[in-house]
Amino acid sequence: VLSAGVSVKMNVLLMVPPLLVLVVGGTRCTTSLAALAAAAAVQLALGYPFLATYPAEYIARAFEFSRQFVYFWSVNWKFVPEEVFLSRPFALGLLAAHIAALLTMAHRRWTAHSGGFFPRFIVDWAARLPADAPADASVADVTPAHVAGVMLEGNFVGILFARSMHYQFYTWYFHSLPLLLWRCDFPGGNPARLVLLLAVEYCWNVYPSTAASSALLTAAHATVFAALCYSRTPAAVAVANVQGYTISKQSKEAAVGGNLPGSGNGDGASDDVDG
Repeated sequence: VLSAGVSVKMNVLLMVPPLLVLVVGGTRCTTSLAALAAAAAVQLALGYPFLATYPAEYIARAFEFSRQFVYFWSVNWKFVPEEVFLSRPFALGLLAAHIAALLTMAHRRWTAHSGGFFPRFIVDWAARLPADAPADASVADVTPAHVAGVMLEGNFVGILFARSMHYQFYTWYFHSLPLLLWRCDFPGGNPARLVLLLAVEYCWNVYPSTAASSALLTAAHATVFAALCYSRTPAAVAVANVQGYTISKQSKEAAVGGNLPGSGNGDGASDDVDG
């Protein structure tokens, strides 16, 4: 499905990193490879009429990562001077920040319930690779809500560090903002969430965009990202609750067992010795 979506609009590629974390971490290695092969097959099938006639032109234009954006239409970087916006160092800096943010989310959010990305996720995958072993239950046993959250968070990270956001690009993520905001822990609670929603909506309705509206939009995006990074996912909270319950139960059982006659502790044991 995702591969078919990429054939329609390339922004779907923003969801590939979180999808890889879910698939690679939650399935056997052969299953992961089969999924990647299926995605490639979809691309080849849909692009066959063009690949069979003008392959070089199709590949060059269908996945044009080097194309230059028009500064006038940028909604998110108008506070940056145009010469900086068009420069290669700016593009590479955004790419580096995007990768760093994805790794941060992978560690603090997407795999937090199973021990984190560094090093638990990587070590587990490397250990399973030779024998094609199944994933650990704590990694594979996730809910549909967790999957949706991971995918939408990965998409949002791409939005934050996008080279340029034009007005129609708001459709990429506006529908996910309520979910993302209510998955965050905000000091101000719901009022703070509503303020951020209104701020983002306001910025997208300023035409043409200004330095102030772009700065406000980027600040709102960065605030949501920071809140996501420092908030625990529902999956991580559930695991912590189970672990806390287990530890509490074991402690109570140990305390009760320590007071039983003949246990070697407490008054009961002393009575046995004295007798």
